[in-house]
Amino acid sequence: MGQHYLDYLFSPRSIAVFGAGPAPDSVGGRVFNNLMEGGFGGTVFAIHPYPGHLASRFQLADGTNISIRPIRPEDASIEQSFVKRLSPQSKYFRFMQGLNELTQEMLIRFTQLDYHRELALIAVYEDGATETELGVARYVMNPDGKTREFALVVTDEWQGKGIEKNV
Repeated sequence: MGQHYLDYLFSPRSIAVFGAGPAPDSVGGRVFNNLMEGGFGGTVFAIHPYPGHLASRFQLADGTNISIRPIRPEDASIEQSFVKRLSPQSKYFRFMQGLNELTQEMLIRFTQLDYHRELALIAVYEDGATETELGVARYVMNPDGKTREFALVVTDEWQGKGIEKNV
């Protein structure tokens, strides 16, 4: 007898848990922990809400208004433009290799984050409806769950203007 269509509902290969934040007493946190501790054999995708509360604004000494906010998937194009504008030396210091632009895989990895395990805050200058990324500070939790990798880079023409200390 073939597989019954209800098997997909009652024996899924993967589950997405929305709102699976770090708070163990939240509904999403409890569902996520129960799946992990209960021995679910499939893949669990923890979908964490966008941490909008981390967004802020500040003003440079020259009066330029800058926004700081967590990166979003729709920021892929400004992230690519940002990297392209870095000098060869800045690219090397940030990526430890020479590259001209980010691959599609890198863009996805840098903009589609698991906000519970990693974070990227971008400094953005807004000129009307156009946003320009000026810098990014990011951390990624290492597999040990205790240590993190950290990186900070600001475009060459905006270095030394105060973005580094605000990101």
